[in-house]
Amino acid sequence: MKNLLLVIGMLSITNLSFAQKIDKALEQFMETAFMKEMQKFRDGLETTAKKVKEASEEELSKAEVAEIKKGYDKCVEKYNGILLEIKSDLLNGKMLKFIVQSPEKYGKIIKSDLHDLQKVANYEFHGKIMETSMGATYGSVTVVAIIIEIIGLIREAIVWLKNLKKTTEAVVDKVLIKGFQLKTWDQL
Repeated sequence: MKNLLLVIGMLSITNLSFAQKIDKALEQFMETAFMKEMQKFRDGLETTAKKVKEASEEELSKAEVAEIKKGYDKCVEKYNGILLEIKSDLLNGKMLKFIVQSPEKYGKIIKSDLHDLQKVANYEFHGKIMETSMGATYGSVTVVAIIIEIIGLIREAIVWLKNLKKTTEAVVDKVLIKGFQLKTWDQL
C-alpha cells in the first residue's frame, strides 16, 4: 500500500510538472512577436469597429453601418477561426507531430489563412468604410502591412509550438482563445 501511494504521488508530481511546462511553453508562445502582431491586428479591428459604432447618424446611415458591421462580422469569424484552428492543431497529437516535423508546411497553412483574413478585412470591412463619408477621415488602411508582418513571424511562432508536445484543451482555451479572441460587434 505504501508503494502504491508513493507511485501515485510521483505520478501526480510528474503530471503537475508536465502541466506546468506546457503552461509555460504556451504562455511563451503567446508572448511571441507573431501573437503580439495578431493582438495588434485584433485591437486595430476592434478600435475601428468602435469608431463606426460611435459615429453619428450624420456621418453614416443605418444602411452603411449595417454593411460595415457585416464586414466586421466576417473578420471576426475568420480571425477567431484561425485561433480555433491553432487550438485544434495543438490538441491533435498527429497535427502537433506534423508541426514539429514540418514547420514550413504548417507555416504555409497559417499564411494562407492570414492571406484570406487580409482579403476579408480589406474588402469586407475597411473597404466598406472607405466607401462611406467616414472613409475620407479614416485615412489609409494598414491591414496589409500588419498581415505581412504577422506572416513574417510565423517561423518564430512555430518554434514555440514545437515545445508543446501535449497540452490540454482548458489550457489552450485559457491562454489562446480567451486571451486573443476578436470581440463580436455586440461585445464592443
